[in-house]
Amino acid sequence: MDSTIKYNSITTDRELATILGRFSEDTIIAAVDEALMYKYRPFDNRMPNLPETINQQFAMIKAAATDGVDQINECEMEAYITIINRVCQVYNLSITSEIPADMIYPLSLFLYQNLVSEFTMRMLMFFSNYILINKENLIASIPDAKRIDHHTSYSKRMLPDPAIVTIYENMESIIDIIAGLDFSLFNLMEQFSNKETATFITNFISDNGDIYKNYIASYIYGQVSRTDMVTSIKLRFLELSGVQLSMTQPPISE
Repeated sequence: MDSTIKYNSITTDRELATILGRFSEDTIIAAVDEALMYKYRPFDNRMPNLPETINQQFAMIKAAATDGVDQINECEMEAYITIINRVCQVYNLSITSEIPADMIYPLSLFLYQNLVSEFTMRMLMFFSNYILINKENLIASIPDAKRIDHHTSYSKRMLPDPAIVTIYENMESIIDIIAGLDFSLFNLMEQFSNKETATFITNFISDNGDIYKNYIASYIYGQVSRTDMVTSIKLRFLELSGVQLSMTQPPISE
């Protein structure tokens, strides 16, 4: 959806109808579907937030229109509801209670932000944060047959914490362990954002199946995505651990 469109004075019903026609259900669904096709972006993590773009567009429409405020408001709310419904449909989620009018826009905003426009960034941060917080337990869970203890002098110098070295060198085993865990929709949204946002979303939305296993952990096992996932999680884990690395430095594992 073009966020650069400007609206001058809207003085006739025909002009208003033409403009609002750009926000039809089919158009909104097509925009959401296109964004979902490209939501996995390991090295370019952000996309425009569609509800935010629509909100800005409707603010300009309201400022330019001389009449038809109720019609404009109704079209705007329908656009947000369409976004919520489409995201829920794709992720096998359900709306479990009536959404108050003043909650429709923020719900669409947060849902879209976490599961579409910033999906990859928040997913990678989720894995990285979880590893950092639970590193000792994860290290203990690495099967002996798969454990790598190849600590070079370079890695010891760059990563003085032995646990960080072990995590880094065993990252594939670590993320396989995490992929086998269970996380509820609330747990995911809390890790993707914060507790308040998770509570807000799950007040209205519930998981019909297993969103974590089907739509998050699946990137760990994907033939195409696995290598990028491991590399990206390693980099973010080191950043969270306070490690300063230069692109000109040699690799940690030799």
